[in-house]
Amino acid sequence: MLCQSNGEDLVNCFSLVTYIPDPLRKFLDDLRRELVPGCVPAAHLTILPPRPLSGTTAEAIETISSRISDFSPFEIETGEVLVFPISDVVYLSIKEGSKELLPMYKSLNVGPLEYQEPFPYHPHITLAQGLTRALSLFNVLGVVGSPLTRRKPKPTPEGQIGLFEE
Repeated sequence: MLCQSNGEDLVNCFSLVTYIPDPLRKFLDDLRRELVPGCVPAAHLTILPPRPLSGTTAEAIETISSRISDFSPFEIETGEVLVFPISDVVYLSIKEGSKELLPMYKSLNVGPLEYQEPFPYHPHITLAQGLTRALSLFNVLGVVGSPLTRRKPKPTPEGQIGLFEE
């Protein structure tokens, strides 16, 4: 995983995510496989994007543990399929839950977890990345009428969160 905008690979690179529970997880994983054949998806919502730690893993876990209890469980509802203009990442927007995720991000982006990402934090679920702009737009247009998107997933409660090394 690349953590720095200059493309330098970092060994000490971590993300804080919440995995999407079924049945929405299966829906999103199937959609991602449709957009990017050969992809091995694990539908999740990123709370802290990939970053190097400025302290130990234990310090990062302690920071998360001491701050996460400030937040009550909340529901996430997905919105539209969109494309980020600079990175060409195809993503599913978050219709409900963004107002809870933004303060969580700000509260946790401190101490050993503090990092200045190349893009502002924007809660979303990635569907495809590493595609050209034309292919990204083609895939979004192709997905809009597909059988997968005709099924409307219901909002699901927040899943478990975890700190993962990339």
